[in-house]
Amino acid sequence: MPSRDAPAATSQSPTRNRQHEALVARARTTRIHNTARIVGLDQLQLFISLATVNPVIGHAVQDLTLSLPLHIGYPAQAVRECLRLTPNLDTLMLVLPDFSPSTIISGTLLPRLRTFATNLPHRALPVFLALHPSVTSLALESCGGRTRCPLRDLNLSQVSDLSCPARCLEGIARGQVAMATVNLTRLASMAALAIQALSTSPLYLLCINFFSDDYDILARIVAAAPRLRKLKLVEKPRAQRRFHHARRPWNDLQEWHRLLMRLPFLEEFMLRTSASISSPRRSEQAVVTIWANGTNHGARHPNLYHISILQQGPDADAQPLSHYFRRHGTWQRVNEALVNAAHSFTM
Repeated sequence: MPSRDAPAATSQSPTRNRQHEALVARARTTRIHNTARIVGLDQLQLFISLATVNPVIGHAVQDLTLSLPLHIGYPAQAVRECLRLTPNLDTLMLVLPDFSPSTIISGTLLPRLRTFATNLPHRALPVFLALHPSVTSLALESCGGRTRCPLRDLNLSQVSDLSCPARCLEGIARGQVAMATVNLTRLASMAALAIQALSTSPLYLLCINFFSDDYDILARIVAAAPRLRKLKLVEKPRAQRRFHHARRPWNDLQEWHRLLMRLPFLEEFMLRTSASISSPRRSEQAVVTIWANGTNHGARHPNLYHISILQQGPDADAQPLSHYFRRHGTWQRVNEALVNAAHSFTM
């Protein structure tokens, strides 16, 4: 005679079977993509379920963005399982809470990985990066509060495209960096040390933060990277001393022109600032022309053809962005728009 519990077990089994059959059917009909964007724990768990049933889903992914809420706990094993199911990644962007375990990706192996970007504290990265000498493009955010970057003693000589905090760059750059993005994450950070650390690299593209009273920023760049082709300067907000709030490194237009001329290979220059470029005496276009051609127009820059300026507007959603191009020897504004403060201002 069947036990009393038998009917209950039997009634649950069809439900589980139907759920599994539905998952299998969905996994079979899911379109295969080489790019995956996973945002939130629900999407992560669904991806794991589908890729477990149909491994082709995960094996096909070459470019993965995995982003979880920064202030909510999550099962670390789910992240590890997702990466295990996507072994052919070429590009990985990983955005996780800073309280993630320091070993969250230590055991992960992605033999084809070339581009890696993450917000994880640097203490979580040494083992992973040591296992991935294939990574040539590396983008890191805040170090995580340590006085000495945990990546300092790591051999990252293969990295040619580097984005990291200024205070960590000196210990990470190994003389092969061609493209660099230097972020000032602390008021005490010094762009000067980062620029000097790049002086032995074949640098042709530099994006760097600066403070408004760093009047020698361009002179230091000229000395360290005279073969630059692309330069972007992004002003960081800082409390200004009284009576000095309007001064900027480019206030001496002729000196700014002289320094730009010492970057003879420079083709594109981008500037983001909270100040106004124009003045009662000179329009924005006149300032741009002097930067490129000098005050007497007798010393035109040999290769500079594009200057882009993003300035502080009346509010966060109305910041003027201007693009100037050199055409037949003269500088013309070919595009002007109002953008919000979150505009990427990419080169």
